[in-house]
Amino acid sequence: MSPKGSTNTNVFKKVPPRQSRLAKSSADQTFCSPENAQLKAILDEALARAAIHEEHHKALLSKIDVIVEHSIALQEQNSTLTEELRIANEHVEFLHNQLQLQVQVPGASTFTTTTLPPTEIAPVENFSAEASAHGPVTISTPSPTTFLAAAKKAMGKRPNQPKLTTAQATRALQPESGPSAYAFVYLPCRHHLKYSQVRKLLKTFKIQQSRVLDIAFPERGTLSLLVHNDFKDKITQLFADIGVSVKTDFDPLDHRIIADPAHAHKPVQDRQQLAYKLHHQRLLALCLRLPAPLGKSVMRHFCTVESSSLRLPPVCLEQYLEDRNLPSGPQASAIDTATAMVIG
Repeated sequence: MSPKGSTNTNVFKKVPPRQSRLAKSSADQTFCSPENAQLKAILDEALARAAIHEEHHKALLSKIDVIVEHSIALQEQNSTLTEELRIANEHVEFLHNQLQLQVQVPGASTFTTTTLPPTEIAPVENFSAEASAHGPVTISTPSPTTFLAAAKKAMGKRPNQPKLTTAQATRALQPESGPSAYAFVYLPCRHHLKYSQVRKLLKTFKIQQSRVLDIAFPERGTLSLLVHNDFKDKITQLFADIGVSVKTDFDPLDHRIIADPAHAHKPVQDRQQLAYKLHHQRLLALCLRLPAPLGKSVMRHFCTVESSSLRLPPVCLEQYLEDRNLPSGPQASAIDTATAMVIG
């Protein structure tokens, strides 16, 4: 028997049924088995890797967005630069046309060239994925108004027209002396000169530049000047006064002009035919270099010249008109006569 006053606490405890205790112990054994623990570790590792891949995917998407924005900004800047390049090319072509006009009309005053202010184009700032996270990408674009306005202003200006001299105006008001005629003046030349150098020499001799229509070198050591027939005697006398002898006996169809060793073994007649063909080609190129009305007048003269040896066949005039895209007929005869009177 228990002592007086003592109590037994086991009386108040609930003892779980035997079956539930067996089920709990069985579940603990199931989850605590080595195979299930390994499977759980693999599953946790896969979930961790998936989370890492998701973070990388978000970072890549952010980088792609920045690259797309940068590409759009570059396309806009490229469009602006393309437009400025087009305007610049038009301005260069305009200046080139002015230069061509200056060459065609010797002795004209130099045209005024407009100096365009330089346009500063800020380059695209370097960017990175880390920097893009702090703010949007900014690209500096140039202001095209300054360049475009200056280019359009320069294109609107007309080149300075050559001044008409008193002698030219007087010849234009003289009665017509007949069909326009032209002649070559041949001079000895120690070595080959540039076109501009010959023009400087003529200017030194105070020969009016507009009276010399073309300059060429028909053979080594010979310089030819194409002039109007009315000016031939005058320019010959000018050269005689300064001590320059004119080669009056020069024949542009002489077989000795063909100095190419490849044709040295050919007969004299064949080389004369080559010289005639070369003379024809040079005259055609000469007329194509001249202004259209003047070139047509020169070609018509050499197709109807009295000298049978220097006369070109009529097909040469047709070839010139075809290469020049000019109409053949009397509609341009008045223009040819006026041009020959002013320039000749």
